[in-house]
Amino acid sequence: MKFGIEWDSDRSYSIEEQTKKLKDNGFEATFVNLEDECLEEILTCLKKYDIVCENCHAPFNGINDMWIAGEKGDRMLNRLFQCVDDCARYHIPTLIVHLSSGQYPPRINDIGFARYDRLMQYATEKGVVVEFDAPQRALT
Repeated sequence: MKFGIEWDSDRSYSIEEQTKKLKDNGFEATFVNLEDECLEEILTCLKKYDIVCENCHAPFNGINDMWIAGEKGDRMLNRLFQCVDDCARYHIPTLIVHLSSGQYPPRINDIGFARYDRLMQYATEKGVVVEFDAPQRALT
């Protein structure tokens, strides 16, 4: 097992400095936010310092739309498809996806199940594992 920590882009340091600090403090693995504007630079630097990016976190702003019929839900699904594509392109084996967010998420339903099923099928085709992060209240 590798010793890891979340990549937290502290813009007061350069990406090179942050990565070196991770390495100097014994970290061997990290996870990133796929929508970070400096993603390619971060991943390149991690590789240089031999720090593995074991997974990444899909965006959760708008994730509740997955459970709601209509265009907003379809757009969120497409956003998650793009995350799967990015994982495959950057050789990141696992995508972490929230099922919902907020204190009062929508109730689970067939619309959301169908979208998440499509996401799982797409990820399988691309060789990416999807892991779900589900707060307890989302399952009630």
